[in-house]
Amino acid sequence: MSRKKERLSEREMRAQAEAIEELIQKRCPPGWLTLPMMQSALGATWSALGRHEQARAAYLIAVQAEDRGGRVPIRDIEQLANLEARLGEKAGDDQMIERAVSRLNQLDLLVSNEAKGEAASAIVNAERCALRGSAFKRKASMHAKALLAAYRDRGDKEKAERAETKIASERPKMQEALADAVKAYRQGEGVAGDARFKPYNALNRLALDALTPWPEMADERKAAVAAAVAFARQCRQAAADFARSLTFWDAVMQPEAVLVERLLDGSLAEPGEAGKAALNEVVQAYTEALSNLTATPTELDSVVSQMNLMATFCDALYVADGDEAWQRVANALLELVQRIQPGIRPPDHRLPGKPAASTTETRVVPAAPAEQSKTPIGPGAPKRKKGARPARKPRQ
Repeated sequence: MSRKKERLSEREMRAQAEAIEELIQKRCPPGWLTLPMMQSALGATWSALGRHEQARAAYLIAVQAEDRGGRVPIRDIEQLANLEARLGEKAGDDQMIERAVSRLNQLDLLVSNEAKGEAASAIVNAERCALRGSAFKRKASMHAKALLAAYRDRGDKEKAERAETKIASERPKMQEALADAVKAYRQGEGVAGDARFKPYNALNRLALDALTPWPEMADERKAAVAAAVAFARQCRQAAADFARSLTFWDAVMQPEAVLVERLLDGSLAEPGEAGKAALNEVVQAYTEALSNLTATPTELDSVVSQMNLMATFCDALYVADGDEAWQRVANALLELVQRIQPGIRPPDHRLPGKPAASTTETRVVPAAPAEQSKTPIGPGAPKRKKGARPARKPRQ
């Protein structure tokens, strides 16, 4: 792997974007901006620099224009949908997220055999499934943020009653979107050991499984947890093989597998030293993976954004269910974000009066895998009337 380079700061990204805009204004022939391939390239460039609105506009022109040279790939439609899901989450626009999902669904239908009355193709586009899962995850995030905003309003006497109603209505919407995301990722993950197995999809699905209801009976629940943890370990082994490709995304799957295992077995939800040991293990895995990697700002942002999303879900579940185990997991995830990107601001929607991730630098040491919790968060938690809820542990 190449040695790690300095990552672009926000100021450097802004300077590059401004330089490109100046070049377009002063040196780009007007006719070039009508070329689909030009807009396709601009869409990728703006996206890499975090200019999502400009990227979406460029991709829209690229895919709608008459492409006589055949230089605009189908991937541009997928990237357009991905940007719309991101922008929809940021704006709280449910319709834009649905538009993104619709684009992906229509693209699947367009390239399938069903339109000709033939049997549907057995080949599943795993990348498109992942994009669909990501869109639903962003929809769940939008509802989680609305739930947290309502929680903050409870302190206002005039808003308290409406806030309680809002919390009660947003939780099932969040859970429904999470379930849709699980379904999408599962569709594209394949079978472990098969050539088409996609550990990326599987790990995303397993992480969300930790937040959704699992079997109510204790024996069934225990078996489900064990199977999920075992599958996450299979993903870790598969990721070790993929890591030889030297790409960022393949290499980062190994620490992601460790994180997912600790989410599933509940060790990140443990109070005290047990939780710290689990977090140290995850931090060490990411440290080893990222120390020799060259990462673009977009790649690194995507990694920490997913951790922030998971922390948001855990905060929302804490509000809805009242169990502090969810809060401990949220804090652990945000501590992990700080260790990957020191100094990054915690999400604005963090709960008031709750601890944010620590920004204190501490020595990272390899930690032995934490023992599987007897009362884990997520799938190992007893099912309550309000939905998935971490088991309350005895005070220590």
